[in-house]
Amino acid sequence: MVQLMGSGAAADRPRAFVWLGPKDDPDLSEAVGQLLQSSPHNFQVAYVGPKDLTADSLKTVKLLAFPGGADVDNLWKALKPVAQPIRSFVAGGGRYLGFCLGAYIAGHSPGLALLPNGTDVSAECDEEDAQVRDDRDTVIQIHWAFSSGSSAGKTATDRWIYYQEGNFVKNFVEDNTSYVLGRYSKTDRVAATLNKYGEGWVGTIGPHPEADQSWFDLANITAPDGLQIEIGHDLINAVMTKAIYYNRAEFIHCIGAKSIYYNRAGAICYNRAKCIYYSRVKAM
Repeated sequence: MVQLMGSGAAADRPRAFVWLGPKDDPDLSEAVGQLLQSSPHNFQVAYVGPKDLTADSLKTVKLLAFPGGADVDNLWKALKPVAQPIRSFVAGGGRYLGFCLGAYIAGHSPGLALLPNGTDVSAECDEEDAQVRDDRDTVIQIHWAFSSGSSAGKTATDRWIYYQEGNFVKNFVEDNTSYVLGRYSKTDRVAATLNKYGEGWVGTIGPHPEADQSWFDLANITAPDGLQIEIGHDLINAVMTKAIYYNRAEFIHCIGAKSIYYNRAGAICYNRAKCIYYSRVKAM
């Protein structure tokens, strides 16, 4: 039986399912659940397994989230029978959010095939030029441009974040429905993505912004830049609102020699999903 968890007025809060399979570590699922509950969206969270994921049950939630875990093949074995209801949920306007293993399973081989055609996921640590070259629990550096919260409009460079065999997304091409949210600092490979799938949206991230202090203590490692819950909340907001941070000089255009800067915290919001258009000859 699915039990929703979280505090606050239930009627005013979106609902989310967080995957917790029969062989999965509940701590990994609970970390994602706590991130969702603590986000500005203040989700009601239910932990679900394959028997709980049906077309009808998915109609009751806004978001389906998959945490980290140990094995893609085992997860796919559990998910394959319910893959189509999940795809239909997202295509109908739902949201999918995958952390590490959840990002792998959003891919194509094997996976839910929620990422754009021609893309797939691989382990960053398997690449010869990667900052981390093994599967130990450690930290890695990423670049992240914030689009929400107190850091909206700011870019975090070389930010240390918890990492354990996280993925990068291969052949991910940005367009008006596919966006890179974060990159690995050393290699510039894609660490976090947002893409449209049908009428819904899919967010993935290779590292672990949901990691709390207990993760670092258990692995006997330090967090040089502190916990990265803020990145996790920013990722959630991007998936839920489709609003991304943009530097006009880099992503839209310049008017004359002047670069105009837009961010969600300011007076103007550039929301690609709503197709707001900035003319090259007409400033707003």
